[in-house]
Amino acid sequence: MDLIENNSANQNVNRHPWELARYDIIEKEVKNLICKDDISNLVLIDIGCGDAFVVKRLTEKLNFKKSIAIDINFSNETLHNLNKYSYKIQYFNSFGQIKIENTENYIVILNDVIEHIKMDIDFLKYLNINLFDNLAKVKFYITVPAFNFLFSQHDIDLGHFRRYNRLELKKYNKILNMKIRSTGYFFFSLFIARFLQKLIKRDKKKSKIGVSNWEHGKLYTSIIHKILLIDYKIGNIFRFFKINLPGLSTYIIFEK
Repeated sequence: MDLIENNSANQNVNRHPWELARYDIIEKEVKNLICKDDISNLVLIDIGCGDAFVVKRLTEKLNFKKSIAIDINFSNETLHNLNKYSYKIQYFNSFGQIKIENTENYIVILNDVIEHIKMDIDFLKYLNINLFDNLAKVKFYITVPAFNFLFSQHDIDLGHFRRYNRLELKKYNKILNMKIRSTGYFFFSLFIARFLQKLIKRDKKKSKIGVSNWEHGKLYTSIIHKILLIDYKIGNIFRFFKINLPGLSTYIIFEK
């Protein structure tokens, strides 16, 4: 969850099923990235980590011995409190505070981040040149909202500058100077729902911000969560046969 969406100090929030399903997808993809790596020498970096829901769960469930969480919206007071009680995760609100070691391997995740950055290409160039240029092993896992024709008031409320498609993300390979491991879409059912919403022009002038406004109970949340995971698995079956179903989100994985 983006910090802009989390208007409550209570961290026991009722998670949106989209957020839960997206986490499960991220965990699966990151787990695949570390299967051949030495976990003792592997560092997870979550850029734009929001309320740290993803990085906390990945660190715990995949047993990372060290993780770095970065979000420019962390206040100094918040950083102090987070780092005071955290053992495996280091929290920062700027890149200048981070120390990158050539002896370590890195998995860098940017989950629904670069659409918030006006000069996204310059940002990726900065990461590549100033942080990770001399590293032998670094992998990027990037997710973004898909298809500009679906851009809506909801995107504006969340501070999005754009949406993306797979071909646009593939061009970023030249920026990062890495090979593309995989790319695709997910959440086909949500793509259909958003497309129909745009088609009948029901885009609200003002929308509630983000996933923090989910108010349904555990049972309903669980049902939608499972439907979205089935949606993802069906998309993978089509992708196996070289058919890329469109989705509300798209991802790309780069590696050296």
